[in-house]
Amino acid sequence: MFDSYRTNRTTGSFILIDPATNFTAGAGMIVRRVNERRGDAQTVGAAGRLAKAARMAGSEAEAVDAVRRVLEEILT
Repeated sequence: MFDSYRTNRTTGSFILIDPATNFTAGAGMIVRRVNERRGDAQTVGAAGRLAKAARMAGSEAEAVDAVRRVLEEILT
């Protein structure tokens, strides 16, 4: 569940913590919802790839590994 940052700062923002080091890996604000039926999903780019990788994982540990792999692909 989320809102746009403009509507609610608490549910409209997020922070990514590296579980191995407890360092902040990233943070962001939600601007708008992506409507895949409209075709907006193709414009999401890196954020969409990260979200998809996390959603497809079967467990939290798998999600962490999947997101790490996608981040490495994006950054290299």
